[in-house]
Amino acid sequence: MRPAAILTCAWFLLGSSAAVQAQAPAAIQDVSAKRETLLKSISKWKVLVPEAKDNEVRKAFLPELERIEAEARKPEANIPELEKEFVLWKNFFFLEMQSVEGFKDSKAFIEIETERMRALLAVRQLETKAGAEGVQRVSFWKARISEVKDALTLRQLYDNMRVVENLVRPESSRNQSEYRTGSVAYTGPASAIRPEQAAPPPYPRTDGFSAGTFATVKDYLLARGAAPGVVGQTVQLVWDEVKRYAMDPTLVLALILQESGYNPKAQSGVGAKGLMQIMPSTGQGLGLRGSDFYDPVKNVKAGIRYLAEMLSRFNGDVKKALAAYNAGPGAVEKYNGVPPYKETKGYVKTVYATYLQLYSLVFN
Repeated sequence: MRPAAILTCAWFLLGSSAAVQAQAPAAIQDVSAKRETLLKSISKWKVLVPEAKDNEVRKAFLPELERIEAEARKPEANIPELEKEFVLWKNFFFLEMQSVEGFKDSKAFIEIETERMRALLAVRQLETKAGAEGVQRVSFWKARISEVKDALTLRQLYDNMRVVENLVRPESSRNQSEYRTGSVAYTGPASAIRPEQAAPPPYPRTDGFSAGTFATVKDYLLARGAAPGVVGQTVQLVWDEVKRYAMDPTLVLALILQESGYNPKAQSGVGAKGLMQIMPSTGQGLGLRGSDFYDPVKNVKAGIRYLAEMLSRFNGDVKKALAAYNAGPGAVEKYNGVPPYKETKGYVKTVYATYLQLYSLVFN
């Protein structure tokens, strides 16, 4: 072969090699992107596999899903083939879950499981956010998610959880600012005013109480550590009783959460008793005797009446009324406002922020 021909062939081969090398990074990048997408999808679907180790569905489906995941992580993995295997796995998983859960409509089932997946992924976000201290709340939300059997309620539960746990701002508050007061997040109008300084929302409002509202309030209170025994009946009782005094029900619910955590048998070191932690001397003036203090209905009715008296005494000023509930009306009158006691200032701050958040959940 003549030198010119050899040079021409060498140039052609060199050019071809360069072209292949130029294309290689793009191909590798494409495979890498597909691998990442597949692994993310597998991770999302994993949350739908039942958690109990002795669960038959888990035993049947989790090993195969984990095999696909492990294969996809290998550099030499055939991603297109694994994508097909994953689609097949999803189809069989759908069929199995339909028979287990009793869903006949595949479209409805897909909608429900999509919402469940979204809610469980939010719980994962909460696990990262809350750390070890959030174990109980994570367990609570997982249990609630597993109980719900329709897409609409799952959507509502998802929205409630994100607001309650301060994972994101509510949809209606995109142009608002968040303030954090202790463990309570307040979402309110963007301004320099902190929640404990803000004016209360307009009230009374009882028009928002429906089955959905009831579930929203109950989920919020339980997630915040309320004892589960009497939460439901207390919410209903408060909603009915406040109408007599033109009070906002969410204010009373916030106060009970702070006072007793919805434990009707609660008793403080200074002798305050029951759900609304009523002192013996105060309770006697409200008609409570002996075991009445630990009767949820009698205690709440007496506590609402007393709070209404404080609101009336201080011309509807919520912060003064809360301070009077905690430290006594005499202390509020002495200082013409919230007394400079550390406990009372913290009490007003926390209850007020909880009140505003509950109001937002229920009425906004």
